Amino acid sequence: MERKEIDKTRPVTYYLSLTDEQLNFLSSNEGGINRIQCFRRLLHHTATADTTYTKRGISKPLMQGQTCVSALELSKEWNCNRKTVIRFLKQLEQLGIVTIKTDCLTTIMDMRCIAAWKHVGETVYTANALYKRDNGKAKSEQNPNKSVSDPTSLTLPPSTSTEITPSEMEQIHSLEEIPDDVREQLLAEDMEQFHEQREM
Repeated sequence: MERKEIDKTRPVTYYLSLTDEQLNFLSSNEGGINRIQCFRRLLHHTATADTTYTKRGISKPLMQGQTCVSALELSKEWNCNRKTVIRFLKQLEQLGIVTIKTDCLTTIMDMRCIAAWKHVGETVYTANALYKRDNGKAKSEQNPNKSVSDPTSLTLPPSTSTEITPSEMEQIHSLEEIPDDVREQLLAEDMEQFHEQREM
């Protein structure tokens, strides 16, 4: 498989899927760090193409949709101690925003909250094969190289505490933007959640 260098110079537009609970957590500055800025830096480190990560002369494959960075590196970048970094990353994992794989060399995170992305100048979105909904269902059958047509608008409806209908769910997810197989699964899951809310 051809490996590409992570291009950190080209601005990226991300299609994120975050629950209210996840957004509330990221919006808070508890714990001595700016959580949303730290999360933004994790996005910056995310590979948008398959590549390799080399440290201490050891190379490891890095899939698109993964972030590879050590707690020590993040502590220097975020200007905090390692314990704060580790606690924050564990909280992200507990909330289902990332999945963490740690070894003696570094920490690799699956950015499961990123549904798709595109670089500035590109007309289509690329779907993230590692994307998972907050319920933990993987999009394992999704083609990671399948492109997503450019949306006409990324404007989301205003946040509301009232019941959300399936049609409003379609607008929230901007279902035209994502591949057919993912769109169908998202809508099916939203319909299931909607009926569960109605029965409560």
